[in-house]
Amino acid sequence: MAKDAEVKVEPAKTSIDDFGLEVQPLTTDLAKGLGLTGTQGILISAVKEGSPAETAGLAPGMVITQVKVKDRKFQSLKDVKSFQDLAGKYDDLMLQIKSSEIPGHFVTLTKPKK
Repeated sequence: MAKDAEVKVEPAKTSIDDFGLEVQPLTTDLAKGLGLTGTQGILISAVKEGSPAETAGLAPGMVITQVKVKDRKFQSLKDVKSFQDLAGKYDDLMLQIKSSEIPGHFVTLTKPKK
């Protein structure tokens, strides 16, 4: 009788088109692979060329840990859906970013005018 094979399922990726980002949940395995401790935040998995995200210096492998909109305080990101909701409602987002090389810095993304 064959043993059941362990299957790892990659978290779903979500496009945030207005800002030129693709994000996904930060799992323990992904965090370890990136040299990060903890799974707070969401992982940037792709950045569109010429987008506000690229202009701000964002790159795959960086993690968005907090977001600030308008006059609100910074809020921690619990999941991709909460980030997607904020990105859909606001034209400007201030993000706290971390990576294995950079412990934390802030960038502002602005939606292009249509």
